[in-house]
Amino acid sequence: MLRFIKHIAWLLLLLYSIEIQGQASMLGFNNKHLIQSNLINPALRPQYGWAFSMNNQLTSYWPNITPSDLFDANKSAYQSVSDFVGNPVKNLREIDVENHTNLLTVGYRRRFSYLSFNSGIVQQADLNLDKNALGLLYLGNGYKDYIGKRAGIDFGHSFIRAYWENRISWGLVLNDYLTIGFSYSKLKGLYNYDLQRANFGITTDTNAQGIYALGLDADMYLRTSGTQDFKPVSGAMLFPGGGVNKGRSMGLGAVYRPNENWQYSISMINYGIINWDNSCEFLELKNAKYVFTGVDTTNSMKILDQGSTQFVTDSINAHFTPNKGIYHPTNGSFFTSLPSQWNYGVEYFFTPHNWVSFNFVSRTGANRDKRCWTLQSQNRIKENVDVMFSYSRYSLGNSRHLLGMGIIAYKGNLQLHFLANNLKALADFDRSHGLMLDAGITFLIGRNVDADNDDVPDYRDECKGIFGRRNYLGCTEDMPGKPYEYEPQGKELHMIERLEEKKRWRTK
Repeated sequence: MLRFIKHIAWLLLLLYSIEIQGQASMLGFNNKHLIQSNLINPALRPQYGWAFSMNNQLTSYWPNITPSDLFDANKSAYQSVSDFVGNPVKNLREIDVENHTNLLTVGYRRRFSYLSFNSGIVQQADLNLDKNALGLLYLGNGYKDYIGKRAGIDFGHSFIRAYWENRISWGLVLNDYLTIGFSYSKLKGLYNYDLQRANFGITTDTNAQGIYALGLDADMYLRTSGTQDFKPVSGAMLFPGGGVNKGRSMGLGAVYRPNENWQYSISMINYGIINWDNSCEFLELKNAKYVFTGVDTTNSMKILDQGSTQFVTDSINAHFTPNKGIYHPTNGSFFTSLPSQWNYGVEYFFTPHNWVSFNFVSRTGANRDKRCWTLQSQNRIKENVDVMFSYSRYSLGNSRHLLGMGIIAYKGNLQLHFLANNLKALADFDRSHGLMLDAGITFLIGRNVDADNDDVPDYRDECKGIFGRRNYLGCTEDMPGKPYEYEPQGKELHMIERLEEKKRWRTK
């Protein structure tokens, strides 16, 4: 029984740690000013030569409750909980949390390729909590809705896990129109709690004569990894590919840009598997039942004779001590499949620094069972400031209307960004159904900047202000030998000196 309590305590501790750490978003999906966009689609080529970045991303969603349902300043705790328990619509099911802590992202851009390395921790939780557990805790089993019937508590089909990921991505320019990319990741599982079944019940019966009865029942199956021999994060950093709980994943992507204005992208990422073989255990309670009758004469005599109720505890332990042991005695391991995530994007560029995009993610969330789409605009309002606005729908079919905003600021070689997909959650968190944030810092090095997104770095681009082709040094096909650039104010074009033919940068 103590071991069972220990595992439940672990679950609560990990849930708390996940909820306080996170920050993430789908904003900046195809933003080439953020090197993190390469993690969504390996074919995207961020514009900077060398770049180092750290950022934290969180996507969290609780569709059937808001914080105000439990923490209403105008109500007592008892009244808040009783209203919540009595509301058939409100519940604590389908709580979804996914947090990415990208401790290091390094990107290097060459003329026709882009190579990046990312190392970070991924935390995922899909929780199905039961509001009756909260009701029993606050209201007691004498609450009117629990008297004379079973108060069922179901935590089944919940999981909490974390793994370390080291990813290498490579993008290759095939021609003036098409870029493809590939990513490969080595994974190292840190911990995994998979609560496949968790049905508990408390039955009470109190009548006017004072007769009291208590019934308990349970049916539970929990498998775990990394709980006895927990490997610290430092160990995962030093030995990312060896040891226990090893896994791998891969991704593919493509970007097609037929002209100056339109760009299309598609990617499949995070398709992989983890083999959990570190201290794998299971805990099981199978159809355990116990009934205690307070007026049973046998029980009354035991209490009078022994002067103790220890026999009650012994009897409960006899029924509710879980079976435990090594999971899968043959090889002591189990697998977790990581379903792939599909991303589709369409962008329209008014200028190299002002565009709108539509992005659809077909499989998102910790369980990859949700979908979302985002309509986003990005505008450069100053030379060193970009501002983004978005409208999103998350979890289609049970969707929420989300308004978002983001800012990217540059100061010398430093780039800071903060993005939020749900401004309402920041302004009125008490009535929110989710929080999606992304915050990070990037340090830029090198001269391979491509400010107009035409895959010609600025130091080679003879038409820096407009989208061109590599065969014409960044100028358009209809003006070979007549390169243009924007005036400093960016409002008009004027002719600059004619290029000599021998200076042309031609590709085969």
